[in-house]
Amino acid sequence: MRKVYFKSMAIVLATLLFLTNCGGSSDKTTTEKKSDKDTLTVKNKSEEDKEKPIVSLTEKEAEAKMKSFLKENSRKYREYGEFQDMDLVGGNYNADGAFDYFYKVNFYPGGDFVYPTHFFYDSEQDKIRELTLSKSSKYLQSVQAKEVIEGKIIGSANVWSARSMDLEAFRDVKAEFTIDGSKINCDKKFIPKLKKAEKEIDAELDRMEQEMMENADGVNSSEEADY
Repeated sequence: MRKVYFKSMAIVLATLLFLTNCGGSSDKTTTEKKSDKDTLTVKNKSEEDKEKPIVSLTEKEAEAKMKSFLKENSRKYREYGEFQDMDLVGGNYNADGAFDYFYKVNFYPGGDFVYPTHFFYDSEQDKIRELTLSKSSKYLQSVQAKEVIEGKIIGSANVWSARSMDLEAFRDVKAEFTIDGSKINCDKKFIPKLKKAEKEIDAELDRMEQEMMENADGVNSSEEADY
């Protein structure tokens, strides 16, 4: 009887061990399958991000976008004067891979001179905003961009002044600029060159003014002699 009892207990224990092992194997398989599924999802998302193309506006598209912007805001820009022309230069200013554009748009309000206004197309926001020049020079009239690179506008500053239609002088000074919100800032290392240009312009205008006065005196003297 004792032998039969031990045999029965051995069979029961063996059965329990078998069932336990089967259950553990099933759980492990389920866990592994779930892990594979999660990994696949992450992989697919990563591939989608990599495949997402970066689209830049072409120069023609950027020009058309500016014209549409001026038309949409015609009430405001009508006060600036009649649209004359525009210069634009594109580059990866925001470092997002897509082209941003720096514009100089010339308006003629009537009178003797044409006046430039600057704008910036921000590729991250997909919108244009008007810019103002910083007070780095009292005669700084406009920025002529040559190249737009990451965080910088490379070109020249147009330093200009006039005392009348016939009395004007200007200098083009090579410089670099940054855009801070809606303001164009000149790199500090170029400020001395702008100040030098101001002095040269003042001296040139003084000389021109003196010559005009001397010429006028000469004409008046000649007329008096004729009488």
